[in-house]
Amino acid sequence: MSTNSRDLFDVDLDVALGDLIDRHMLTELCESFLPLIGAPIRVFDAQDQQLAAAAPEEPHAACQDVLRFESGLKACSKLKRTVRTARLEGEHKLEGFSCFCGLRYTVVPIKFQGRVMGKLSVGPYLVTGTNLDRGALASAVPQTVAVDLEAILSVSASQAQSMVERLVLVMTSSIDLILFSAQKAHAMTQAHLASLKESYKELTAKNRELSEKNERLGELEKLKSSFLATMSHELRTPLTSIIGYSDALYDGIAGSLGKEQLEFIATIRTKGEELLRLITSILDFSRIDAGR
Repeated sequence: MSTNSRDLFDVDLDVALGDLIDRHMLTELCESFLPLIGAPIRVFDAQDQQLAAAAPEEPHAACQDVLRFESGLKACSKLKRTVRTARLEGEHKLEGFSCFCGLRYTVVPIKFQGRVMGKLSVGPYLVTGTNLDRGALASAVPQTVAVDLEAILSVSASQAQSMVERLVLVMTSSIDLILFSAQKAHAMTQAHLASLKESYKELTAKNRELSEKNERLGELEKLKSSFLATMSHELRTPLTSIIGYSDALYDGIAGSLGKEQLEFIATIRTKGEELLRLITSILDFSRIDAGR
């Protein structure tokens, strides 16, 4: 089966992101961008399952301060769940989510051939020029530590939002290249499997046909055996009797016969013996064919 390269990429393969890209490879990609972005990087598939992640050894100092409180932990978990389950369909290139303690998440869809196969999440990170929203913090964490957070944020390393977005888009472009190669290999594998399935189907049909022919041969063999048995018992016995009675008549057991009558009886005996030899020869051939 021949398939040109254009056909391979036009095939609509409903394959999950995790089935196309090795998770170890995705993890290495996240780790390579971690020093540039300086914030946790996570890759999710279309079902919001995490495939790969890379993060600094310790969370952001502001997160550590907020996560000391149960209300802060719940609010942070809720925000992370929102980020993980974000739906970026249509023309969305990226989406931003602001944390109540002044940090930010950026999420960008991972698309291939017009289909959203997953998403890339970066955050939390501090954007240059961010001011703490005291109201949002007090609402999320009643045991507000706004003064402490302002001190933490004032000395924390920050990133320009435009720089983060450029890095994220570069990273998704890298994933696109990996997806292109992975789907090409997957398509070629699928084409090879389709060819093998077709060959297996043809082989199965030929085996079925061969089995039917073998069954037919078995039936013919039974008919042959039945025919030979008939020749052996139904023909040889009467022929032997005919030859025996011919000999008796020729020898005058039933009375003397004329010359012409003796010639007829001799002909009957001769033809009977020829027929008997023919039947015996056929039976001998059948025994030879059967290995006896």
